[in-house]
Amino acid sequence: MTIKVIQSAATKGVNQALTLKSQIFTESGTWNKPVGVTSVDVILVGSGGGGGSHIGTSNGSSGGGGGAILKTKIAVTEDLLITIGAVALGGVATSNGQAGNDSTITHGTHTLTAEGGGLGAQANSSANGGDGGGANENKYNSDTSDVPGSGGVSVPALAQRGNNGTGLIVGGGGGSADDQPVSNSGGDCLGKGGNSSVNNFRAAGGGGGSFGKGGDAFTSAGSATAENGVLGGGGGGASGNPSKAGDGGIGYCEIHWWS
Repeated sequence: MTIKVIQSAATKGVNQALTLKSQIFTESGTWNKPVGVTSVDVILVGSGGGGGSHIGTSNGSSGGGGGAILKTKIAVTEDLLITIGAVALGGVATSNGQAGNDSTITHGTHTLTAEGGGLGAQANSSANGGDGGGANENKYNSDTSDVPGSGGVSVPALAQRGNNGTGLIVGGGGGSADDQPVSNSGGDCLGKGGNSSVNNFRAAGGGGGSFGKGGDAFTSAGSATAENGVLGGGGGGASGNPSKAGDGGIGYCEIHWWS
């Protein structure tokens, strides 16, 4: 689905009025270049990783990593092909989540990529959180100062919070969990990381933030269903019986131009 929104207007010269326009993509499609437009500002988001799930006690399941956020300006001479990263499913019963999927913008021979977040893991003792997605700006931007958030590391008696992304083009890491039981939240990005959850001997980490929020973890002696990530956010981990971890949030794209 695509939605075009006229946001605001400004005056350029004496007789020429320009209007700032936007197009939002929540599924794959094509941006058709208007006559006279030579550059656009883009926001591109990879999908979040699915959370890990476990049905046993004395275990940990981690949150998925947030998808990368890529913000840049590009020169355009033709239409843009937009591919939106699909939802990555969270684990069911005792299983890992799926890794997030990349979102891309293709312009001629150039491709911009916002990477999907890393998967959330299930484990009999400790589960490391999924890494936040990085971003590949190809030839459009040479800035390498932004670093993706790494997933929280889990070792016995120590479950770390997922790390924040550094800058605005990387996803937050998913929170880890172990069998002590200890768990931690996902790292922040533009959206907050998801909250962790502990219940008796069960622990689960929150999903990493992205453009949207990471999913909250959920644990229970009975049925446990964790929260899904939103717009690139990682899915929350889950531990229960039955157990379903959160799905990673779908990818996303915005394109802005004056015409």
